[in-house]
Amino acid sequence: CCHKELRPQLDRRLKDDDDPALSELLRHGVLADRHAEAVTDAMRCLALEAAGYASRVVEWAPLDHTAKNTMIVATLGGARDGDVVKARLAALATRHGVTRHKLCGLLGVDLP
Repeated sequence: CCHKELRPQLDRRLKDDDDPALSELLRHGVLADRHAEAVTDAMRCLALEAAGYASRVVEWAPLDHTAKNTMIVATLGGARDGDVVKARLAALATRHGVTRHKLCGLLGVDLP
């Protein structure tokens, strides 16, 4: 369940996208990777929340040790309104052309 799963879907969306600002951001490989990582983490949080977890993203190691320094902490219960979260997840997935995401599948959360 990593950004490498989403990157090809984001690339396909980029080819069809008429948003010049986003196209400029995603035409550079390194920036496209970082964008894919951010979208992946946001979708992970929303999928967890849709399944009844409260989630938060924390920095777990200083940037000088690793560029991959975010961790998602999820605890069962205390999640936001499930319908609102599912709508936000659907909007994020639709905007980025994501039709499948491993964690969503494992949690039984449908994507549009």
